[in-house]
Amino acid sequence: MMGLTVSDEAVAQLKKMAAATGDSVDALAERAIRQYLRDEWRRMLQRESDAFRRLHPELLARYSGEYAAVYQGRLIDHDADQLRLLQRVEQQHPDVPVLIRQILPEPDEVYVLRSPRADYDR
Repeated sequence: MMGLTVSDEAVAQLKKMAAATGDSVDALAERAIRQYLRDEWRRMLQRESDAFRRLHPELLARYSGEYAAVYQGRLIDHDADQLRLLQRVEQQHPDVPVLIRQILPEPDEVYVLRSPRADYDR
């Protein structure tokens, strides 16, 4: 287990919140840290997604239809087989957010959701 140093001000705020919610200070701190890590993971993937869009014209010209792995703003690997690519990426870059996306004519995937509509005029 690792010890953390937290400012007195943050500890005081945690204690006030814990008293107000009935949670322990440790439980609140754990939830806050986990939420921060999830948010940071999403931000990092968004940066990789932005890089994929920037790289898309070149990727499409060279690797159309394949899958691209983008990390730290650059293409780190590609493959026609998504599973093989994922296995390599997980081996070489464990526990970091790496974007893997198929290189299609449009850089962003478009989803069309259809739902039945009730005809109330009948």
